[in-house]
Amino acid sequence: MDERYRQHLDRLVASAARAVAESGLDGGEAEVVFILDVSRSMYPMYKAKMVGELATQLLALSLSFDDDGVIPAYAFGDRCRHLGDLRIDDFVGWVDREVIRTGADFQTACRYAPVIDEVCRYYFPEDWDRPASEQVVGRIFKRKRTVYPTLSAPRAMPVFAIFVTSGDCQDRAATTDLVRRSSRLPIFWQFVGLQPPSGKATRFRFLKKLDRLGNTHVDSCGFFEPPSVWDAASLYTGLLNEFPSYLRQPQVEAMVRPRELGGLMTRGERPTPRPTAASRRDTAIVDAEHIWPQREADDPAKEEPAPRPRVRRPAPGHGGRSRNGGTQAPQPSPRGDETTVCPPYDEAPATPR
Repeated sequence: MDERYRQHLDRLVASAARAVAESGLDGGEAEVVFILDVSRSMYPMYKAKMVGELATQLLALSLSFDDDGVIPAYAFGDRCRHLGDLRIDDFVGWVDREVIRTGADFQTACRYAPVIDEVCRYYFPEDWDRPASEQVVGRIFKRKRTVYPTLSAPRAMPVFAIFVTSGDCQDRAATTDLVRRSSRLPIFWQFVGLQPPSGKATRFRFLKKLDRLGNTHVDSCGFFEPPSVWDAASLYTGLLNEFPSYLRQPQVEAMVRPRELGGLMTRGERPTPRPTAASRRDTAIVDAEHIWPQREADDPAKEEPAPRPRVRRPAPGHGGRSRNGGTQAPQPSPRGDETTVCPPYDEAPATPR
């Protein structure tokens, strides 16, 4: 690493440590996740090197929570892309090398839901896919309320997800639903709204509404619009404005437990791939080829008894007669192993009402 970058990182680490101490988080641990918007509206920020400087500042902040110097990173636009880890030993040029390799990496849309789903699935694979339920509430005016599953076991550290974007998303309903669902997990979403270096300013209406979102297990969202990414002290103060109060809420304290007391570590766990229809069919074929021959080999002389013929009896009140007065005669089944009752040929099929 170049000595100039090393000195710059050391200054940022000292500034981040002061901000953490002033916020009351000194000595606390958290998993920091870096989420970057790569939609076309972010192009001026990347061109002005604002995102690169922001990544360096977040790396310095993560050292105050976790001393391994590693931040899992994601990019989102039309879809989500896992960028790997931002590390202290190779952070120089990381944005140009991993995030924006070519101009084709900028995407047309801005969707939050795919990356929220991916991050929660990465850290909480055993809880995220559990189904939600509906509950009817209200005495006079009944309404349905979605009840999301609770955390299966406490975690050793909360997740601090820093979400950098330049505008509101296009999948607001899906994003709102996932944020409400994730409020049952020890993860805090800190949205950072970047303004372009020039041109019309963004108003971030949806993110401000998300910051005040109701009907959640706990308030797990924050929004911060830094005046300048070049001012590290103000950036750290804004990033740590709501996270400390989030950790002090009783619901969050119940979800976080030290490792010595049984708190689970989820970092690095990947969910097993979901079985596809083809894989389930292949598994069924393999099971049939292995299980049924094995059962026959246990007692090859034993023959299974022939199936008893089954007769469909007329429905109550039908009397065994058709509507035109004819009787329904039993007809042999084409398979020869059961007997069915067929209507007379002159009986017209019943028409649905």
